[in-house]
Amino acid sequence: MRFMHWYKRVGGAVRETPISSPTSGDEQSKRFPFGALALWAFFAFFVPLFVPALNIVDVLAFPLGYFMAAQGILIAFVAIGLLSARWQDRRAAKGP
Repeated sequence: MRFMHWYKRVGGAVRETPISSPTSGDEQSKRFPFGALALWAFFAFFVPLFVPALNIVDVLAFPLGYFMAAQGILIAFVAIGLLSARWQDRRAAKGP
C-alpha cells in the first residue's frame, strides 16, 4: 500500500502519514458553497411562498410581499454573490 501513503523522516524514524488528511480549513472551505446555495434556494423558493401573507404589511406604500419579491430577493442575491466572491478571493490568496 505504498501508493496510498507518503513517508517522511523525522528524527531518524519513519512516520507514515495519509496523503489526504482533512484539516479544519478544508472542511470549512467545502461547507461555504453549500451554505451559499442553501441561502440562494431559501430566497428563490421559500420567500415567494410567503408573499400573500406578507402583503398585509406596507413598506414605502408597497405591500411587503411585493417589495420582498421585487427588491429584497434581488438584494439578497447580490449579497450572496459578493460574499462568495470575497470568500473565493481569500481562498485564492491563501493558496492550496
